[in-house]
Parts: sequence; C-alpha cells; structure tokens
Amino acid sequence: MSKFKRMIKEANPPCMTWQNEIEQFDESVKLAVAISQRLRKERKRSSGLEKISRTLKMLRTAISSLSVLLASAISSAVSEN
Repeated sequence: MSKFKRMIKEANPPCMTWQNEIEQFDESVKLAVAISQRLRKERKRSSGLEKISRTLKMLRTAISSLSVLLASAISSAVSEN
C-alpha cells in the first residue's frame, strides 16, 4: 500500500461506517429486487391470491426497511458534514 493511501485510510475512519451503510443499503435493494421478481413470477403463475398477498407484504416490508436505511444514511451523512 502506498504511503498516500495509508495516510488517507488512517485519517478517514468514518468512511468505513459509511461504506457499511452503503453495503447494507445495497443488500436491501437486492432483497427488494428479488421480491419484485418473485411477485412477477407469482402473477404469471396465477396460483392464487394468497401467495400474491404474502409477496406484496414482503415487498412492503422490504421497501419500509429501504426507507429506514436511506433515512439513517442521509442523517449520518448530514451529521458528518
């Protein structure tokens, strides 16, 4: 590792928490996409309203967690500045 990169890494530890929040947000987005794809498959299958209802509830939960993560990321970004 170059001296310059090492100095940046040592001087900027809050970036690691910011990267963790971004990774958590990415995981939540992946979860929402997977649920959305599952919902499309359920609609195509037309296997009943119960499965579609369950999938919609899961999608709502994923969107809710996404909004919470986004709000925390924004608030931590604002508090860092």
